[in-house]
Amino acid sequence: FIMGIKGIKKLIESNEDLFLANCELQSTELVIDGPNLLHFLFTTSKDLDFLHGGDYNEFASVIRDFFQTLQSCHVRPLVVMDGGHSIDDRKLKTKKSRTEQRINRIRFQCNFRPHKGRNKPKFEYKCLPILGYDLFLEVLRDMGIKVVASPFEADKEIAAIANDKQCPVLSQDADFYALPITAGFLPIDYLRMKTERKHGKEMSKFLKCKIYHFEKFTSLFPRLDQKVFPLLAILLGNDYSDKEDFQAFVDWISSKSPGSSHHLSLNLENEMQKKIMQWLMQEESFGMAQNRMKTVLGEDIVKKALCVVEDAYSIDKKQEPQCSLSMPEWFMSNHTDCLIPSIFMTIATSHRIFFACQPEDFASPSSYKCSMKIRRVIYSILLKDTGKTTVSEYDRADPTPSSTHTGSSANQHGNTQSLECRAIGIHDNGFPRLADIPHMADEDKRGLLLKVLQAENAFIEFEPDTRFLLAILLDWSKNSFPGINILHVKTLLVCWIFLSVESYVKKADQSLDEHRLDRKRNFDSMMSDLTSEQIKAMFDEFKRIRHAKKPQGIRFDILQGFAQFQTCIMAAYDLNSLLNFPFRKHQIQLLFCGRFLHDFYGMLEKERYDIRALLREGSKLGIFYSKVMREFGDDETVFYQRNSQNSGNALQ
Repeated sequence: FIMGIKGIKKLIESNEDLFLANCELQSTELVIDGPNLLHFLFTTSKDLDFLHGGDYNEFASVIRDFFQTLQSCHVRPLVVMDGGHSIDDRKLKTKKSRTEQRINRIRFQCNFRPHKGRNKPKFEYKCLPILGYDLFLEVLRDMGIKVVASPFEADKEIAAIANDKQCPVLSQDADFYALPITAGFLPIDYLRMKTERKHGKEMSKFLKCKIYHFEKFTSLFPRLDQKVFPLLAILLGNDYSDKEDFQAFVDWISSKSPGSSHHLSLNLENEMQKKIMQWLMQEESFGMAQNRMKTVLGEDIVKKALCVVEDAYSIDKKQEPQCSLSMPEWFMSNHTDCLIPSIFMTIATSHRIFFACQPEDFASPSSYKCSMKIRRVIYSILLKDTGKTTVSEYDRADPTPSSTHTGSSANQHGNTQSLECRAIGIHDNGFPRLADIPHMADEDKRGLLLKVLQAENAFIEFEPDTRFLLAILLDWSKNSFPGINILHVKTLLVCWIFLSVESYVKKADQSLDEHRLDRKRNFDSMMSDLTSEQIKAMFDEFKRIRHAKKPQGIRFDILQGFAQFQTCIMAAYDLNSLLNFPFRKHQIQLLFCGRFLHDFYGMLEKERYDIRALLREGSKLGIFYSKVMREFGDDETVFYQRNSQNSGNALQ
C-alpha cells in the first residue's frame, strides 16, 4: 500500500517549472493506472450523464477515443487495475469517510424532497456509474489492449512494472510523485489529447505532456534523498495517521527553525509547510532526523510510524500476501487477467464490501437490496472453505430502520449502513467450492445460475445467453422494492434494441449488408431480416424519441427501478464470472442508457406508443419483444398482481 502525503500534489504543481519538464509522448510503452484513468475520463467529460444512472454507450466512446489517440502516436498501453483492499483496517476509516461523502454528495445532487416525485437537481458533482469498471474492461478487451490486476492495491506494482519495462507511468494519483519511477511519471492533468506532428519525420505523431522525475524532488534534500518522503508523510499527514499525532514535533520545528525562508525557492501553501521543508533541507542525515523526532515524541511512537511509512515508499519489496487464505490457481489467474471482479479478493480476505451509492430515490430502501439474494450465493461460494459465514456490506442507511434483513445487524455510521449478512444459499450445501468450479459442466453452472435467478422454467425457447439476460430481468421484477411496473420492462427492452440498432448503424463503415455478416454483439442477429432502409428508419425514430422535448427535472421515482436493475446486472454478472462464464455476457454499453430510459418511460406514461409497430411486428425483433412481454404478462393487471405477490419476499 501507499499512503498519500497531504498537500504533495499542490506542492509539485505550484512549482511545476522546477519539478515538471515538457515531454512528447510517442513510440513507447506506457503503464496506466486503470482505475484512476477511468475516473478521470468520466469526471472530465462534460456531456456524460450521471444523474440518470449513466449512458454507458456514450462513455464507451470516450474510453475508445482516448486509447485510439494513444495508439495513433504508437504508444503501447498496459493498463493495471487494483486488486483487493488492505485487510488490516489501516484504510477502513478513510474508506468509510469517502463512502459517506459520496452518499451525501449524491443525495444533495438528487435534491431530495420527501413529498415530491419531481426534482430539479443542480449539476455540480458526478462520479462513476456503478457499472463503469465493467464497461472499462469491456472496451479494453474489444480493442485488444492488455489489462492486468494487481493482487491488492496497485500503485507500487505499477511503479515496479514501469521500472521493469523502462517506461513511464500515467496517472492522476499524487502517490506517484513519491515513488522512484526510472522513466518518469506523467500526470494526466498535463496530457493534451490533441495529436501534433513533426514535419518531415515518419511516425511523427505525438502528444504534448509534462513529465516528473523523482530525482528532481529528492535533489532538494541531498542528505536525505528518497528518505524525505517518509518524513513528509509523518509531518504533513497521510491516509493512515493524523497529523495531530505528531503536532508536538511540528511545534518544535516551528520554535527552532528561523522565521525567514528567504533562501527557500519554493512556492509553498503556508508558513508551517515552509518551516517543515526548511528543516528537512537542513538535516544532516536521516538518522539524525529520527533522533530529533524520538527526543520530542518518544522512541516507540517514531519507530512505529517510520516502520509503516518507510515500507510504503519502497518498491524493492514484493507485496506480502495479506492473508493466509489459499485461493485456487484458476481463481488467481482469472483475477490477474481481470476476468473476475477485484472485490472478490477483498470479500475472501476482509469479509467486507463497500457499495458505490448511485442516484436513486432516497426515500426508498437502497437499490442494492434488490440483488441481495444473488450476492449471498457469491459469498457462500467464496467463503465455503474459510469457516466464515458473514460479509459486512457498507451501504447507505434506509430512510427508516429496516426490518426486512432477517438475521442481519445494522450499525449506523452517519449515512452509511453496515450490514452483516449471512452467506447462506437456497439449500444448505447446494453451492460448489471454488476448487470444484473448473470441474463442473457448463450445463450445471447454467442451471445453478438460472435457479438463483428464479428462472429455471422461464424463457426456455431463447438461446442460452439471451435467456441469461432475460433471467436477470425476471429476477429484477420479482425482487424490486418498491416494485417495478410493466412500463419499466417495456422501456428496458426497447432501450436494449435501440442501443443495438445505434451501434449497428455507427459501426457500418461499409454497407449494412456487408456489416451484417458479423453479428456477435447483443441483438445484431435479430436484424438479419431487416433491410438497410428499415434499420435506418428505426434508428431515426429512436433519435427522435431521444431528442424529443422533455419535462424539466429528473424523476427519481422512475429511476429507482432502473437503479435496482443495475445492481442486479452487477451481481448476476459477478456470479457468472465466479462460475467461469457459463453464459456469455451481453455488453454493458448496449444494455443501459439512463437518459433514454428515464425519458421513454415518461413518454409511455403519458401517451399510447405502438412499440410493436416500431419494431415491425413479424420481424425477428418484433417477435422477440412479443415473446418476452408474454412471459411477463403484457397486461398491467397481471403484472401488478404477480409483482405484488413477489415483492413481499424480495428482501427476505
